[in-house]
Amino acid sequence: MTKERRNRRNKELLKLLQHSAKSGGENTRLQHLLTVSSENPEVFLEKWLRPLLAEGLDLDQAYDLVVEGALRPS
Repeated sequence: MTKERRNRRNKELLKLLQHSAKSGGENTRLQHLLTVSSENPEVFLEKWLRPLLAEGLDLDQAYDLVVEGALRPS
């Protein structure tokens, strides 16, 4: 996933977040994830995406899974 594509996805997610009626922990987790992804993509890649890529997911799938985890943690 290119930086431009990731930033576009982040902007889309932030718009959804702003329009969401939800509040609290879910929004905070997603905002933190998007901030880390944008400000320090190398750390984000190593900490969050590389383990998923090693398991065979492609970059888009890994990114989507991380975002989903921020929205619906176990």
